[in-house]
Amino acid sequence: MKIYISVDLGGTSGSVGYETWHFSPQDLENQLLIMNNELVVVCNAINDLDQTSEITIKDSFGDATGVNLNILPANTTIIRGWDGGPLGMMQGINESYDMTLLVGFNREAFTRSTCTLGRIEREITDVKINGIVASEFLISYYTSLYYGVPVRFVSGDKSLCDMVEIFDPSINTVYAVERVGSSVISDTPEFINQLIYKEVQRALTNDSYMMAQLPTAFELELEYRESAYAYRASFYPGTILTDSRTIKYITGDFMEILRLLMFI
Repeated sequence: MKIYISVDLGGTSGSVGYETWHFSPQDLENQLLIMNNELVVVCNAINDLDQTSEITIKDSFGDATGVNLNILPANTTIIRGWDGGPLGMMQGINESYDMTLLVGFNREAFTRSTCTLGRIEREITDVKINGIVASEFLISYYTSLYYGVPVRFVSGDKSLCDMVEIFDPSINTVYAVERVGSSVISDTPEFINQLIYKEVQRALTNDSYMMAQLPTAFELELEYRESAYAYRASFYPGTILTDSRTIKYITGDFMEILRLLMFI
């Protein structure tokens, strides 16, 4: 098997979020340890079924240097940093992979696949594709399907996993953390790791899995904080200014969505 993994921090066991990590480097260090342990469990679940597997890992948190290379199995290839291209959290995905696994994802997070975090905070208030909030999961999911690679497993926060089970019920999920206001509720990392191992193996051995089809049309809506930002973005070829702070872009090619989001 040839498997692509994208790993993030926000949906790992006990993850509180960016504001806490900013003020507590120790908590960030502890959370990165949890993320790396979850990643190793995923790799072990794969290798215990197929020792000849090829695994590519995209480090997708922050500056993309949080994965500890020293603890990864020998059959893994790691992609660190950001190349600046349109694929972002899915950099390196192509038609040769058998499946994609998304680890530690967060429903509320917009994705580094498209805009830098600074632009999101400064300019953009909402991004939707076909009426659905363009979370890091949705962008990564569609990117994988664009290359004909099924997404077979997702771990992350409860809100995301609940959405995934409705959006594509064929995907195996593990929710590692539940968000309640500014707090989180989570089982222990040891227990979550047991669930992850079990569900990854179930995903890999599910012969009845049917891959979803990529939509044939995409309607992208971006809402900006200020009308000047939206007006500027409306000059990208094919975009429509629908109100003073919102633009719309319609295409049948998902790569054009990713391309547009790189530039506006």
